[in-house]
Amino acid sequence: MDMPAKQIGQAMDEQYKCEISRNMAYKARSKARKNIKESVAEQYAFVWEYVAELQRTHPNTTIDIQYNPRSGPDERPTFTRFYCCLGPLKKGFNDGCRPIIAIDGCHTKGAYLGQLLTAIGIEPNNGWWPIAWAVVEKEAREQWHWFLSLLIEDLQIATASSHYTFISDQQKGLDSALLELLPYCEHRFSTTVELYEVELEDLKEYDQFAYAWVKRAAPPQHWCKAFFPHHVKSDMLVNNLCETFNAKILEYKDLPIIGMIEGIREYLMGRIGDGAAWMKKCPGAVGPTIKELIEKRQNSLGNGKLWQMVMGVIKSKGLEGNNMLCMYKKEHVLVIYDKLVGCHVAIPLQHFIE
Repeated sequence: MDMPAKQIGQAMDEQYKCEISRNMAYKARSKARKNIKESVAEQYAFVWEYVAELQRTHPNTTIDIQYNPRSGPDERPTFTRFYCCLGPLKKGFNDGCRPIIAIDGCHTKGAYLGQLLTAIGIEPNNGWWPIAWAVVEKEAREQWHWFLSLLIEDLQIATASSHYTFISDQQKGLDSALLELLPYCEHRFSTTVELYEVELEDLKEYDQFAYAWVKRAAPPQHWCKAFFPHHVKSDMLVNNLCETFNAKILEYKDLPIIGMIEGIREYLMGRIGDGAAWMKKCPGAVGPTIKELIEKRQNSLGNGKLWQMVMGVIKSKGLEGNNMLCMYKKEHVLVIYDKLVGCHVAIPLQHFIE
């Protein structure tokens, strides 16, 4: 549909041995675009029927449709937004996922352009778990506020809750919407607090202006994994979640509205079903991905590295604190204090595996 008129003429000549003028190719392309848009527009008339069937087959599913009312007696309402949080996905997140939610938005394709907003969680085997998605007209504060309001209601997150951590790529309007709706939840964009402080001091020596900007405009609680709360038990970033999801649904993003939403639903249900069947074959209470990670760390114990065990607080190369420092540059120092570990991921590291 986006092929240039000149290229259309060349294709006609190569495939059908038929020469057409550029003007003829332009008119043919315009007619094709009109037919495609008309057929795509017809799907919006069946959205309500699709929603009714979706709620019938998926109990406890939340669907919200927004539209502009008709402007005259001969006009029809205009579709603007569609939100979907399937009941099984909602239950799966509340029953087994960690309290961390990645938020992202990407462009839809096809005849009618818009944005696809997504909320993704982390399941016990360290994989991504879809929670909710929405089709909106654009990505701005109003749209994020609407999406997050529905998500918060579905997951029953209290306004005063500080239990959840949200991760994003600093989308336009998202930060202010989150701050208004969940002012006490973490919203974050090095790996330990000690490493962060050391690297910051190195930056200060290299460029005072850059150091001042980081301290003023980019506080670590928004982007540094070292400052994640302990209960989240994850150091995963948004690109490992939402971007994976977006890549998996790429083929559906240029379909008409119902085709896109249904394609996403079918893919997710198939993926979850296959994952459940696979997990039933895996012995033990620990997921296979976590088990493989622990075994890999066990095997690395024989690599000849020596760990200096220190109880309490140490000072070394400007490092000071009560957390753990793992393999920083050429030093291998472990600081244990009150059984707290700086990595905060709840998976044993080499120095705790016997």
